[in-house]
Amino acid sequence: LTSRVQTVHETYAREALPRRKEDGHKGTFGKVLVLAGSGAMCGAAVLCARAVLASGAGMVKVVTEERNRTPLFCALPEAMADFWKEDEPLPEEALLQDLAWADAVVAGPGLSKSRTAKELLVFTVQHTEVPLVLDADALNLIAEDAEILSGCRAEKILTPHVGELARLLHMTIAECQRDPAGSAGRAAEKYQACCVRKDSVTVTAEEGREQ
Repeated sequence: LTSRVQTVHETYAREALPRRKEDGHKGTFGKVLVLAGSGAMCGAAVLCARAVLASGAGMVKVVTEERNRTPLFCALPEAMADFWKEDEPLPEEALLQDLAWADAVVAGPGLSKSRTAKELLVFTVQHTEVPLVLDADALNLIAEDAEILSGCRAEKILTPHVGELARLLHMTIAECQRDPAGSAGRAAEKYQACCVRKDSVTVTAEEGREQ
């Protein structure tokens, strides 16, 4: 892997972000689907959806476990939502409509590693064609079964912290910490994805380069 270091600061970020159209509206600023939150982890769904809106997306829809319905709408009334139920069949028709609606998809925060959560992740991977961000429990499920990603047509972005990265690579945390750029690069190569390694310093790696 060849290395390239880019210091990210406010001016760089402003220049990298596209200018907003003066006559734009929420529908022109991006629609993001968030699959997050088991019944015990509603906060992960709320925080992720709130971050999506704070980053500038115009619309967000959350697919979360049914028990999160009331707290989600109380915490984030501007979000749309669909729901799944633990140990019940997935609402596949609604999910297909949600995935077709989205310009980008985020999957994993607080999702859990239950059977139903894994089915949801597999369905999402198989039917997503827009950029797909995989985080948290999505990464933990993939670490246990890399076949989840087989046949994925979407551009994949993995966002592991060091512990999740170690699980993805079947390495120790200490080994990953000794080689931040190299471990991120190995994950990018192994999973044919962009890997954003989160730690005190963030390292972003694609096949063939690191930042």
